[in-house]
Amino acid sequence: MKEALKAAETSGLPTDPGKNFQFERHYTAAPRQLGPISLYQFGELSCEAGYEIAAHRQWCQEISYVVSGGGHFIDNAQAIPVKEGELIFNPAGHTHAISADCGEAIRFAYLGFELAPLETPLEEDLLPLRLFYQRSGCLHAAGCQEIFQPFRKGLEEFYLMEPAHLLMAQAYLLQILLLSYRALSGALSSAAPSSAAPPCGDSPPAGLAEGVAVGKAVYAAIRYIDRHLLEIQNVQQLSRTLGYNRTYLSHLFKSRMNRTLEEYLTQQKMERAKELLLRDHLSIAKTAELLQYASASAFSRAFRSYAGVPPSAFIKQGQR
Repeated sequence: MKEALKAAETSGLPTDPGKNFQFERHYTAAPRQLGPISLYQFGELSCEAGYEIAAHRQWCQEISYVVSGGGHFIDNAQAIPVKEGELIFNPAGHTHAISADCGEAIRFAYLGFELAPLETPLEEDLLPLRLFYQRSGCLHAAGCQEIFQPFRKGLEEFYLMEPAHLLMAQAYLLQILLLSYRALSGALSSAAPSSAAPPCGDSPPAGLAEGVAVGKAVYAAIRYIDRHLLEIQNVQQLSRTLGYNRTYLSHLFKSRMNRTLEEYLTQQKMERAKELLLRDHLSIAKTAELLQYASASAFSRAFRSYAGVPPSAFIKQGQR
């Protein structure tokens, strides 16, 4: 987390050209109180390959979830490699830094918090969490994909600011803290650090105004895909909905994310397809329909190209 924060609640796109996009709510020494949670910082950040967040003192507890890409979280000069689907906890008082891998951007969501002293009997169940987060060092856990959902929904509440959004946000923040506690308490020995993060060569920064405009377009595309995946037919429809020329938006996305917009959309659809087929036990035809494919055969071709096996074989493998 950054040391110097504004005195008011803020959000928006980054002015640093090394950042692809950022959405954030942050507070000063008077954190936002949401029930038992003292909220200091809550946001999402995507950084270019090789980008570094300089070492700084961690002044509250922080949970981070890697949405995509990879890099290193540095805790007291010890570098911990992280990748998509992994969770990391940084305790207050430690020196903290982050670096994206040299050949890959990193996107992560983060929550800076403290659990306030418990005041009611209804909060007694939170005592183990409060003690755990107060007494733990840096912790790291893999296979934590389920935590992205409350992160995404919580950020959405702050982004849309609909009625009672703080109450909804509190519920999602509690989910994050509980799910993280379950994951991290079983991974106390999994944060073995490497000696240092690999250095990256310097690259000339883009123009500041241009970088912010690009970040805005990329952020809009990713947010829309996260929220409306089942409504999107193709990149052309997505671009039209966002008010961008398809070629232009695809070019911006590729320049920042090192993959095409079509590749990213396909990845999100295929990962959702796996959940629908195995977890929700939907038929191939129904899954194709939900994901806006023209036919089951078109979906099957796309799935096989992505996963290496047709959906029927994928289902059989998952049932073994």
